[in-house]
Amino acid sequence: MKRTLFTGLLLWTLGMLQAQYRVSDIHISGSSYPLNLTPFNGQLFFTATHPLLGMEPFMVDSMGNVQMIADVNQGAGNSFAEGYTVFKDQMYFVAMNVNEDFRLWRYSPAGLTSVPAPIIQQDFFVPRSGHFQIIDDQMILAIGDGPLNYGIEPYRYNGFGSLQLIADVNYGFSSSSPQSFVEMGGKWYFVANTHQYGTELFEHDPTTGSTQMVQDLRIGSPSGIEQGFTGDLEKLVVFNDRVYFSGKDAIHGWNLRAYDGDTLISYFLNPTGLGSPFNLTVFKDALYFMSRDSVNNPILNRVDKSGDVTEVAQQGFMPGFIMGDTYVYPMNDGIHGTELWVFDGVNPPSMVIDLNPGTGNGVSNFTVMNHGIIAQGKLYFAGNDGIHGDELWVYDGINPPAMVMDIQPGPLGSLPREFAVMGSKIFFSADDGQFGRELWAMDLQTVSNDAEIESSIVMYPNPAQDWLSIESANPVASVSIFDLSGKLIHQYAQASDRVFLGNLKTGSYVIEATLVNGHSVRRMIVKR
Repeated sequence: MKRTLFTGLLLWTLGMLQAQYRVSDIHISGSSYPLNLTPFNGQLFFTATHPLLGMEPFMVDSMGNVQMIADVNQGAGNSFAEGYTVFKDQMYFVAMNVNEDFRLWRYSPAGLTSVPAPIIQQDFFVPRSGHFQIIDDQMILAIGDGPLNYGIEPYRYNGFGSLQLIADVNYGFSSSSPQSFVEMGGKWYFVANTHQYGTELFEHDPTTGSTQMVQDLRIGSPSGIEQGFTGDLEKLVVFNDRVYFSGKDAIHGWNLRAYDGDTLISYFLNPTGLGSPFNLTVFKDALYFMSRDSVNNPILNRVDKSGDVTEVAQQGFMPGFIMGDTYVYPMNDGIHGTELWVFDGVNPPSMVIDLNPGTGNGVSNFTVMNHGIIAQGKLYFAGNDGIHGDELWVYDGINPPAMVMDIQPGPLGSLPREFAVMGSKIFFSADDGQFGRELWAMDLQTVSNDAEIESSIVMYPNPAQDWLSIESANPVASVSIFDLSGKLIHQYAQASDRVFLGNLKTGSYVIEATLVNGHSVRRMIVKR
């Protein structure tokens, strides 16, 4: 029997069975916690915890077999492999060896090769995206050699020879902790920290090798740019030959700033307080971002190609995905909890559906633990309808979202996350309540799409009083009524096209119509 649930007036479901499966039980006595899923050349690379060998790099080969790439930190020690990056048609990642030195490793079927470096690498800073940045055919890495020489500083690697220091930005033993590298006009720009100037914008000329601070935005040691994670995937965004970022001076607080290679431009969205630009996103030939007004209300803004800023809507704008010609993202409007929203660049953002009715959260933050992904033009994400817990849902941009699978039945849910697409499959980690958190896969090619059949079922009116009408192109075998806890209230066999609701108390109920072909469709109905 195929079952899915959707809350709303226009309802549909996807019948998806035998298309998803647990790939492997790596940790037979607990959870392997698959991380950093990265596809390359028909193989899936990831990090997982083995019960005897610790946290090490693994892969799913082209035949679907799971194997450990290498026990980098031999024995039970953890190598903490991360930063899987495809560069010049090869896979690289960082991991700690038995001497507790972090190394950059190159994978080949013949084994692992350690990339030479002029320092003893004691730390790597991996961007929040999970992958190292590639600029001008160079891999950019932030590497620390401990207290002996440079601290954490920027390095580059061209695929040959050894790692090369870009600059000792914070001169001496201390770290500059560089991040968010971008390229504009043949120059590299990044955020870094120094004792003298705090965290500011820096410029590197790869031709001359020179590196310099663009401007001490906040005079002296206080930082003009925030350092550390604040929710943005990256702090610098290039749009129309300008580098945009959130910056602060001694007078105006955090506001939008831009640098065109010669002049630093300031947009004082909230001159007396915190403009707090957030989630700078290039979409449909414009730059969008969220700011705050003088009373801390969220504002969605647009920067056009001329550099002018206009207010789009008095609404929030959070990290999400570009899906076709729409931007899809999770947001909490203070009324519905965190739900799925869409923005087309023309009309104000709108909520797709109140998936978890009321103040409950229907979706997770896409930037935390990678809770969503675009595959074949659809958004697959961790959703919660208030009954099943966090499970895998899909949204195609036209029809309302539908639950794909209920991996761990009940209110806890399987909490799917760490998504990756490889070929016709989506891979992710999930906890089925029996084998712990392990690697799962869903084959998109074998998914049976029953939307045409099931969307032909209509239940009305909603809200309803005494009677609920059911219209279906396929005969209905039975109708069941559940309360929101999942308790069966009534069941009608050989149902007609009307169901009596007069004996129900006022509130919300789940109506399940079982068709003679074995399909079962659930709808949430409000009883007045």
